[in-house]
Formats: sequence, structure tokens, C-alpha cells
Amino acid sequence: MDIAIGTEMRDEYLSWEVEAGARKLVEDIILTKEGEHVVITADTSSDMRIVQATARATFAAGAVPTVVLHPTQKEAFMEPPPPLAGAVHKADVWIEYAVAMVFLTEAWRQALKNGVRYICLTGMDAMMMVNTIQRVRYDKLLALGNLLRDTIQEADKVEIYCPGGTELVAFNRGRRARQSGKLADTKGEAIMLGGQVSWCPMEETINGRLVFDGALYPPHRIGETQ
Repeated sequence: MDIAIGTEMRDEYLSWEVEAGARKLVEDIILTKEGEHVVITADTSSDMRIVQATARATFAAGAVPTVVLHPTQKEAFMEPPPPLAGAVHKADVWIEYAVAMVFLTEAWRQALKNGVRYICLTGMDAMMMVNTIQRVRYDKLLALGNLLRDTIQEADKVEIYCPGGTELVAFNRGRRARQSGKLADTKGEAIMLGGQVSWCPMEETINGRLVFDGALYPPHRIGETQ
């Protein structure tokens, strides 16, 4: 069995490390406060070890965890079952682990309007929790993200090349970049796993050739070529 990509499903596999990672997520990244209502959503494709560890860490931090488990939908970005929407609309924090995530739906937008602090951790498993949170110096990761964000914002002309044949040129024209993998310190904001910077140059200035040589998401399309 290949355990390098998190497929080992024994409950005791990396269990202590997962617990430490969940605590780090809840306390140091989500910045959960005592008494807050934290909704943890997952679908039937999610790794329930991660879900339960997060709930335990939330409760230990003095907050109130609520776990919502729903069927895996056919596609990501579909509207969730109404009870899930009702739960996240009244939450202080929303942690999403669903593989067929409901990110970018109308229910998600309404939750943000209501002030929820949301983090997208779609499809996270035990190995991912350990490698991307528990073993990571998050302060260093955020510092690198800030550097990348600032470097992008200070540039105007953007050139992208790859051996597969991509040759793109575009211009920022003052457009801002955002470190999406930040701390959850702002009400009504969606964040991602650390290490992600969100940015796009001005669309009308993009010129050249883009070679699409493999899909990474959604899960059912991983490895597809075009």
C-alpha cells in the first residue's frame, strides 16, 4: 500500500501529528476565539480522521464545533443541501473539507456576507494535514507569500514560459495581488491553505499561447489532458 500520498486509512496512522496539526489550524491559523461557533463541513469522500481531529481541537480551544456531513455531490461548486447552508450562515467560522466543495456557491457568498471566516481545505487527508500544516513554519510561509505578492504588484509586464510550449505576455496595469493563504483574521473573508497567492493580470492584455497539459482539479479530472 502506498502511504506517501495519504492513502493509509488506519485510524492510528500519524494520529498524534494530525492532532497537533488540527490544533495549529484552529488556534494559530483560524484564530478561533473562545465561545465562537465553528461549522466543519465534509462530504462522504472526506477523511473523517481530519474532521474529528478538527472538532476536538475546536472544543479544546473553548469554541463550539458543529460537524455537517453531506453526500458527495456530482460536481464541485454545486449548491449544498439547505441545512448546511443554514448552519454556515449562522457560524463565526466555516472550515470546509468536502471533496466536492461548495466554495463559490450562493450559499457560500451569503455566509461571507453574514461575516463568517471561511477556509477552503477541500479533500484534505491525514498526510496533507501533517505536510501542509503540522510540519510547516507558517510564519515563514506567510512571509514568503507577502514577498511574492509584493513582487507581483510592483511589476507591470508579465512573461510566462514553460517547456510544454506556453508563451504568454500580459500586463498588470496596477492590478493588486492577494495572499490567499493567510490567517483568518477578517470577518467575511475566504482564505485558502497557506502558500497560495491569488492574482491575474488585466485580461485584455493577455496574449500568446497557453498549453494545458494536465488537470489538477476537480478530482475526477486529475490527469486529463487536452
